[in-house]
Amino acid sequence: MMSTQQLHILRSTYIVTFMSAVLLIIIFETGMLAKGIYAYDSMTNYVCEMIGTFLTIVCIPLALKLMSFSMVKRMLNQDSGKYFTLSVVRISLLALTLLYNVASYYLLGEDATLGYLALMAVVAFLFIWPSRGKMDYELENARKHQDQ
Repeated sequence: MMSTQQLHILRSTYIVTFMSAVLLIIIFETGMLAKGIYAYDSMTNYVCEMIGTFLTIVCIPLALKLMSFSMVKRMLNQDSGKYFTLSVVRISLLALTLLYNVASYYLLGEDATLGYLALMAVVAFLFIWPSRGKMDYELENARKHQDQ
């Protein structure tokens, strides 16, 4: 069972991820870091867009569906203490996607594709806010899966 302290850690990690993205935006928008330093290198642009797209296509669905995989449900039935670790993995997957796409967006000269990918990560974040109710629901689903 997840303690109140672990819930606070998850929420802090969640908020720090958003604040990091906002900080990156502020740093680029105020000119502390130059925008578009890789904008004229088409190969770098292509590779960065492909990495951003790959991260978005793989990490967002994985993060959103992580607790519903049967292997994960079996793991949670054996040890519900792993819920905290899996929640950190979920937040980390989306954090990686969000921060990569925001940084690439500015480094490639405000490339719209990467901006949209970052926006998708932000929307996905809205669905994983750590709460005791969400934890109870997901652990109960894992128990129901075991009973079937």
